Formats: sequence, C-alpha cells, structure tokens
Amino acid sequence: MPVDSMKAELCALFTATLPADLAGRFSELLGFKPSRWSKLDPWRVWHYLDHPTVSEWNGSAQELLAAVKFAAHAESEVTVLRCGHERPGLSRQRLQDALLGELAVFEGFVSVVPGRLGLAINHDGGWCVLSNGTRVPEAH
Repeated sequence: MPVDSMKAELCALFTATLPADLAGRFSELLGFKPSRWSKLDPWRVWHYLDHPTVSEWNGSAQELLAAVKFAAHAESEVTVLRCGHERPGLSRQRLQDALLGELAVFEGFVSVVPGRLGLAINHDGGWCVLSNGTRVPEAH
C-alpha cells in the first residue's frame, strides 16, 4: 500500500474518532516528514477518555484480540504508525503482530478498520481503543 494511502487511512481514523483539535494536529503532523512524526503523542488521546469514541483498554493484547470488535481482524493487515519514542514510520502488518512479539508497536497508532476502528498505544503500556461505533467492552 502506498505511503499516501496509509497516511490518508490514519487521517480518516483521527478525524472519525478524535476531537477536531487533536485530529487536526495529528493529521497536520502526519503531512510532514517522518522525522516530525515523533511529535505525534499518543498519550494525548488519554485526555479525551470522556469522548464517546475513545476508551481505555486495561486488558492484555490477547484479550484485545479476542474482543468482539477485534477478533475478526487478528490476521488482517493493518496500517501502523510508529511515532514518539519509536523510530517514526508507516507500515502494514498483521494486527496480531502489531500487538504481540518482536514487531509489536511500542508507541503509535494502529488503523484496524479505516475511519472506524483503531488503537492508540502509549510507551508506558497503555492502550486506547478508537472506535466511531459502539464502545469495546472492558476487559475482565
């Protein structure tokens, strides 16, 4: 998938799931060179937990992959934006690989269903589900 298509997919996720000010900031930064993507701070998403499209995930990666909204996508190719403390970059990989193992995202965003479902991943191990549909149930 071309880089411009991956950028557009992430911008659609930001626009559909984040408040306009944050979505605009993230989309603008994504328009710059990858060296500027380190300014995309996933931790800012946590300031919007009261927003209807943002919810914190407190379970494990395995529980997330088993959750109703994510189970069907575990083997699907997703768009990954590594930013912040990671070496900034865009890639496509299986959702399962983006969450588990050596290729897991340390800090960044994952677009699972373009413009509808994704994740914000913070370097301290926190995850927020970004969904413009119903909220993902809490992990047990």
